[in-house]
Amino acid sequence: MISLYDRLKKGKVVVVDIETSGLFCGEEGKENAYILEIAALRLDHFHEAERFHSYVACPIPLSEEISVLTGITDEMLAGAPPVEQVLKEFAVFSDGAILIGHNLPFDCKFLDYYGAKYGIAFSQDRVDMLPLAKRILGKRVENYELQTIADEIYSGYEDKYKKLETCMQCAEVIAESVQLLSRLQKDRFNSLPYYRIIVQRRRIRREIWYVEHIIGEKLMRCALFGKEHPLFPLWVYKCAEKLEYVSRFVDKKDEKLPQREYERIFTGPNEAVWETRDRLEGGGLRNDGDYEVTDELCEKVFAIYDAVRVSCMPI
Repeated sequence: MISLYDRLKKGKVVVVDIETSGLFCGEEGKENAYILEIAALRLDHFHEAERFHSYVACPIPLSEEISVLTGITDEMLAGAPPVEQVLKEFAVFSDGAILIGHNLPFDCKFLDYYGAKYGIAFSQDRVDMLPLAKRILGKRVENYELQTIADEIYSGYEDKYKKLETCMQCAEVIAESVQLLSRLQKDRFNSLPYYRIIVQRRRIRREIWYVEHIIGEKLMRCALFGKEHPLFPLWVYKCAEKLEYVSRFVDKKDEKLPQREYERIFTGPNEAVWETRDRLEGGGLRNDGDYEVTDELCEKVFAIYDAVRVSCMPI
């Protein structure tokens, strides 16, 4: 039996999120709410291929409560196309694709109700990521709102999804979680916080790459301007500080990267001498003093970057 991960990886996938003016639609005895906004991403092998976004005209003024909850105002909907037109365009965009969403039945009841009203069918397969998130995350989160899930599985990315404010941001979070959660389900890591390991490794790779460049820049200044420069002690201190920062990752057994991951970071394509010359001639360091760009200087700086990689590489 093909896994959800393989099915989504090989198939056509559209992630959708919808903002509405209320909770009820197509339920007897209750007033129907309206679709206000549709945001969607089409994925190809889990990578974004195309976007769809549209506000939808609303026949009634929005209440203050709905505006606060959705971030949508009457002014934003002014001149928006009618729901029939938007649904026709979205039907073309999502044709033949697997629909994916967070609490997807809620979104689909609006799509199905208004689609049927205007003769537009959304009959493709559907995958709700909410039950999958519940199985993977278990009791490690206080609730299963999209914001909480984003905070949990992307905790290693500073400010990435600090606050989900738009419909498209919600669609982006769902799209990025699809691969991770479906892969975890396939590999049966449900009893372990394996998603945490993946997130930590991504963060460590980014942090070490960034630190390497910071150290290289400080050492470049040391090489260019020498010990006589008043900021020389500060540059040396910053280098030592960043090297110590890298060592913290190495010492954390639960978070450190496998050796091959470090090797991938530090033994990748080195910066060529001619690229070094371009950087020096760009004048990015001239605020600290003047220098003459020569072949000898470029070779020296290039050697510094190689030494930085060796210094940061754990034994």
